[in-house]
Amino acid sequence: MRRFAVLFGAVLAGLAASACCILPAIIGVTSAGALGLGTKLDPYRPMFMTMSLVMLGGGFYLSYRPHQNTECEESCCSTNANKTRVNRAILWISLVLAIYAMAYPALLSRASKASEKSSAGILPATYNVVKWRIKNMTCRACTVTLTRSLRGMRGVYSVTTDFTHKTVTVDYNGKELARPEIRNTIVAAGFHIANGK
Repeated sequence: MRRFAVLFGAVLAGLAASACCILPAIIGVTSAGALGLGTKLDPYRPMFMTMSLVMLGGGFYLSYRPHQNTECEESCCSTNANKTRVNRAILWISLVLAIYAMAYPALLSRASKASEKSSAGILPATYNVVKWRIKNMTCRACTVTLTRSLRGMRGVYSVTTDFTHKTVTVDYNGKELARPEIRNTIVAAGFHIANGK
């Protein structure tokens, strides 16, 4: 029972560590409030990651520590061996899930950059560019969310988000799309434009 509690705690802490990025993706479809919740949890991400690793370490210790040889019936020992194998398998699966949850923001950011490079092409001679500073871009997954929201618009040629400077630059066709439409899409995705224009 102790091992199950440790494993459950490790997976839960790993999910909490990535809640700033996964939670808005899961719940964000229903309301913009999920983005706010993910933003609030982002400062606690290192603590959640540490808790997850400590709990996983405890699980590995409990699962792989040497046991005292106590006399028991053969059926008892074989049952314990089967339980130990199952517990160890669950522990390794929990480790993989926790590592994936911790790495999710970095993986999402890398996938977005690769997608942006592959879609880069020659822009038409006449296009408009707008650049805004985004107030609440708190994690790298925010850049992915914003980029995907803007890329889905008709008339957008390219979107460049910069997490370090908290900016978004949109190259677009002025005949098909207007600045206010782009601004409304940014706001609808749960972000706030710093200069408000």
